[in-house]
Amino acid sequence: MVNSHILNGAENGAVGQAGSSGPDSTLQSLDSPALAQDLPFIEERQSALEKPGQQRNLKHRLLHGGLLWLSQHLPMKNQVLFYTIRDDGKLEGNAAALYPYIKGKKVIAARRLPHPKKYEYQMMLEIMRSRVIVTDDYCRYLRNFPLRKDQKVIQLWHACGAFKKFGRFGTNLREEVDLATHAQYSLVSVSGEAVRDVYADAFGISRDKVRALGDPRTDLFFDGKKQEKIRDSVYRRYPQLKGKRVVLYAPTFRGKTDQERGTFTPKADFKRLSESLPSDMVFLIRPHPIMKKTVLDENLPNILEVRDFSTNDLMFVSDLMVTDYSSVIFEYSLLRKPVLFFCYDFDTYERGFYLRYPEDLPGDVLRTQEELAARLNSAEWDKMGEGYDEFVKRYMSACDGHSSERIAGLINRYMAQGR
Repeated sequence: MVNSHILNGAENGAVGQAGSSGPDSTLQSLDSPALAQDLPFIEERQSALEKPGQQRNLKHRLLHGGLLWLSQHLPMKNQVLFYTIRDDGKLEGNAAALYPYIKGKKVIAARRLPHPKKYEYQMMLEIMRSRVIVTDDYCRYLRNFPLRKDQKVIQLWHACGAFKKFGRFGTNLREEVDLATHAQYSLVSVSGEAVRDVYADAFGISRDKVRALGDPRTDLFFDGKKQEKIRDSVYRRYPQLKGKRVVLYAPTFRGKTDQERGTFTPKADFKRLSESLPSDMVFLIRPHPIMKKTVLDENLPNILEVRDFSTNDLMFVSDLMVTDYSSVIFEYSLLRKPVLFFCYDFDTYERGFYLRYPEDLPGDVLRTQEELAARLNSAEWDKMGEGYDEFVKRYMSACDGHSSERIAGLINRYMAQGR
């Protein structure tokens, strides 16, 4: 493809064939009956997109018919398509971690929404002719036509565990649209056995298609050498962090529309917080990527807003995390570092949770900035929450440093059949 956001990967990518050991090791092949396409189910979901009594015009009918024909007759390539809307021109998170382990032909399609019409048509064609599609978010094009029975869709999702409501329970889309988007998944990999039911329900798919194979990006949390390299990179860019107690503040967005989420900033008086912090403490603010508006409106000596490193990267230089309703707590828990929850809007927060809030959290909930400042100045500033180990065991049991290998092993074996 010619679009600048489509990058062709090299043949014979990095090795990483998975063995059969580890979480959910009973799943040996993407050809498993449990992962087979359910065409009547998919057709039912896609048909439900048409509102009762809706009349398509001639142009629309011809276009739809053409897509259906192409989806079944376009020559298929033995390639793995990595599709994401989370960044432009590159993969992040789970997709980026998995990519080096996939052998053979790989294609990256990475572009934030909205997509221009030309790109939409290009993407539909690329999906139609890819034997395996890997995505980490919504792939809207999967609503438009049924794939062939030997095509596979792997959903990595972009969050660990199950915190805020998502899928059909946490979207701006009509439920029919949301369900049609998820209907063609062959495999959804999750961080632990305990959250399989949650993902199946959120996506409206069979529990058999949701497997506890782990989240690829958490492999880094078991690799000390890579973590050390990341720490060195952060310290080179921000030498003022060395020798300090580092508090990582990772707030999530609010609002229902992209505009509301992009302009959201947390309600905090950071100048006053700066004046209250201990002299050996630095407060790092790493907003959710969708939050585009600058959080800090002035330079402060001990508070930094950092966007040139990911939240995961900054975890390795931190001593404590402060968040609110963000799923970053799941991978952070793998480091066995303390977490605090600064939830000034708990009474009005509308998203809803899968876990019991605050009973299931691995740390204390603070409702005011005064409580936060007092905690950071106390002797118990880094106290571990009760039930921390149980939290990790429940939500992150499949994350053991080998998630990428397990998932890539399934894909590589399946792709080898088509050579």
